[in-house]
Amino acid sequence: MFIFLISSLLATLTLVQKGGIPAVKAFPSIYQGDLILTGNTIYGIEDERFDINGSIIVEDNATLALKNATIKFVQTDSYHHHMFFGKLMVGGTPRLQAINSTITSDSDYSGLSISFIGSSSLTAFNLNASNASIDIGELTTGTFSNCNIKSMYINNNYYYISVHNSKVERLCAASSSNVSISDSTLEEIRIETEMANFSVIGLRPRFFELWSFRLNCSVTLSAPWGRAANVTFVNTQIGSFDFFGYNSNVTAVNSAIEDLNISEPAAFGPHATAHIVDCSISRLHASRSSCIWLTNSTFDTYDIQHSAKIHVCWYLDVYVADLESNDVNLANVTAKYLNGTMFNSKLTDTAGCARFTLMEKMINRTGNYPIGNYTVTAKYETHEEEQSVNMTGNQEIILQLPFIIPEFPSLIILPLFMIATLLTVIVIKRKHSA
Repeated sequence: MFIFLISSLLATLTLVQKGGIPAVKAFPSIYQGDLILTGNTIYGIEDERFDINGSIIVEDNATLALKNATIKFVQTDSYHHHMFFGKLMVGGTPRLQAINSTITSDSDYSGLSISFIGSSSLTAFNLNASNASIDIGELTTGTFSNCNIKSMYINNNYYYISVHNSKVERLCAASSSNVSISDSTLEEIRIETEMANFSVIGLRPRFFELWSFRLNCSVTLSAPWGRAANVTFVNTQIGSFDFFGYNSNVTAVNSAIEDLNISEPAAFGPHATAHIVDCSISRLHASRSSCIWLTNSTFDTYDIQHSAKIHVCWYLDVYVADLESNDVNLANVTAKYLNGTMFNSKLTDTAGCARFTLMEKMINRTGNYPIGNYTVTAKYETHEEEQSVNMTGNQEIILQLPFIIPEFPSLIILPLFMIATLLTVIVIKRKHSA
């Protein structure tokens, strides 16, 4: 009987305990499907890891708040899932607030897309998104501090996007976006313009204490609807520069550029041109009827589409001397094409030199078309000498004229005679006056 009573009491206590504690439903280890936040929802993830096999979409005035958290997307292909803040043509301010957090995928090589459109907002401090591409729309407000980002594409016309003490593998500033970068490291920056003219002079990868694209590159808009990004660096290390001139004119001198892309909106329209002098460029792209002129510049690869052209030019330095190697100044030097048509004519300077910029070849999408040999002629009075040259690079030639410069060149004999005659007349008149 005693054993029966004790057993009944224990059973009763067990039933009471089960009824008094609510059942806890275990969440799956991986969230399946899209996580959609709407209204005024605040969804917080703190001090934990959140795995999701789907996308995260934040709309209206909802907020995704991360603190000491990791979001890991499970995906089989790059950009299969994404994070999206905002909705087209709809009000509200969806937000991302990330502090000491990581956004990644199940593979370092599996890229992620994080997009902000409309009046969305982001604030990131110590965010690691080293395999994520972040796209920022024109009405988005955003600040990044102590972050590690794979790439950022900024097309923001209304607000400053601030990047401080961060590392970005690739940053693209498009349209009329405003981007302020300080105390950071950028492996590559791409600046896009539309219907603008700008000059890049002496620009090479290095540490910049202060640099402004619009000021340092003398940017002017060629039409009221022209656009150019306003990018500034403060105490920032830049690894390489890319420029995209969309219906723009570009001049680059003594610079190192990773990628130069010249394009036009349509086959019929103003020609986009680029004049590149004394530069090194890794990749060249030209499309539509755009044109790139290269002078004493090198490139590794190129891509030409439609009727675009690349003209490759080099320097020809001509030195004119007499038989005793004396400099012959004011000699007339001409450069003619293979068919005899004159390209240009110059007079030698006091050192007997004249410099020409001559084209080696034209490149279009069908192939390379060399110009061929030039005939260079130097003429001084009745003396003349010529030489043929092929401009496959910078060239220097010496044209030695078959004469010796007299101690008093004939050009100054007449003026000296006139001066002597004038002095004689003055002396005679003074004697008669006396």
